Amino acid sequence: MQFKRLIIIIVGLLFFSNICVADGFDISIKETMDLMNQAKKSYQIKDCLTRFEKIAAANPNRWEAQYHHAYALLTYAIWEEGRNQTENINTAEKIIQKIIALKGEMSEIYVLQAYLYQAKIFLNKSIPNVISCGSKTNKFLEKAIETNPNNPRAYYQQGMMLYYAPAIFGGSKKKALVKFTIAKNKYEWELKNQKNQAFPNWGRDENLKMIKKCNS
Repeated sequence: MQFKRLIIIIVGLLFFSNICVADGFDISIKETMDLMNQAKKSYQIKDCLTRFEKIAAANPNRWEAQYHHAYALLTYAIWEEGRNQTENINTAEKIIQKIIALKGEMSEIYVLQAYLYQAKIFLNKSIPNVISCGSKTNKFLEKAIETNPNNPRAYYQQGMMLYYAPAIFGGSKKKALVKFTIAKNKYEWELKNQKNQAFPNWGRDENLKMIKKCNS
């Protein structure tokens, strides 16, 4: 009888331990995501990158951890406008392959791949490279929407491409606003319905700012 009670206690402790570990992971990811979304300076992005790197190292089999690490690497590279960022971008590209192997959410992976090619533009701003990377970015964003039409980050990124692209390449504020408005509605739905706290949520605040820019 005592042995049976001991087994029940051990199983209960293991179950509780797993819950605590999961909660700790979600909290760490959520806190760092919030800090990154609020970042105004490059060094703040770098601090978040360091935190995400540690979380990813401690959770090698969680695709969300690897995703946020890769996203932070690319964001830092973009904020630095590509200066000495070849290694970070190459590392992010390798991590994306790992996320695919971990069977992460494919729509989010496609958005991350699009983001990768945006970062590569900063490494080489020659017209051929900009056209090539821009084309690949658009291709992955289309795949992201095809895989999950409710992914707000895909529409947000499409809006960014249209906003900054020269008119000769189809860019315009009017076209961008359409995408930003769709993204806004998708972000609102996600905010109410996404229960996974470690799930990507970036772009929501910036998307609202871009709507204001388009309307100004």
